[in-house]
Amino acid sequence: MRQITSIKSLSAILFLSLVLTFASCDKSSDPDVESREVTYEITGSYTGEVMVLYTNETGQTQTINNVSLPWTKKIKVANNVPAVTFTAATNSSKPDQAGKIATAKLHIGTEVKESVNQTADKNGFFQFGALSFTY
Repeated sequence: MRQITSIKSLSAILFLSLVLTFASCDKSSDPDVESREVTYEITGSYTGEVMVLYTNETGQTQTINNVSLPWTKKIKVANNVPAVTFTAATNSSKPDQAGKIATAKLHIGTEVKESVNQTADKNGFFQFGALSFTY
């Protein structure tokens, strides 16, 4: 009976120690914590206009129309934003842009987390799938 009580006591102490250890961790000084600095980037030979949708600083979706390439947006997202997403598509037909290429990149800090290339179709249209990152 006494051994069971000792095991329960040790388990409780271990549990409390773990809770206190993790509760006192400061993520801001942890080098493995991902940067909250985000860069959205679109480059390429496409010269038509593009509509861009991205997660803004507060976690809301922001839309910008009639963007010309190259385009870059740098932000710092709030700590309560769990993920960022970014996409773009042409917003009008531009047959003279057929075969032109556009590249979208999602940077977290200085690291490119996702990159995708698209080639405009015969009507000059392209659309990126969503590039996203979850913290």
